[in-house]
Amino acid sequence: MEIKKESLRKIFFTAIAIIIFYWMLQNNLQVMSWLKSGLSVFAPILLGLVMAFLINIPMKAIETKIFGRMPNKLNGLKRGLSLVLAIVLMISVVILVMVIIIPELIRTILI
Repeated sequence: MEIKKESLRKIFFTAIAIIIFYWMLQNNLQVMSWLKSGLSVFAPILLGLVMAFLINIPMKAIETKIFGRMPNKLNGLKRGLSLVLAIVLMISVVILVMVIIIPELIRTILI
């Protein structure tokens, strides 16, 4: 019976993954400290990605609904204005939520 090269590769990588997983279980405190330090390094990147994703949703809507009829040669201007309006909209929503929720939380805590 001949074992194919691809099958050997799958078996090898599965064995390596099992060994690494076993080592991680045995040294979980060290692994957790590495994950915490890695997360502290990548946290700003992840935060930026989330913010870009959240701003992109209203920005696309503003770009198509409000500035959709502008000529194509003004695409850069449409994109820039849509970005500014989306950021202003997101900041306004955050401020509005803070103005509504924080007084209610204070009132609830004091009661």
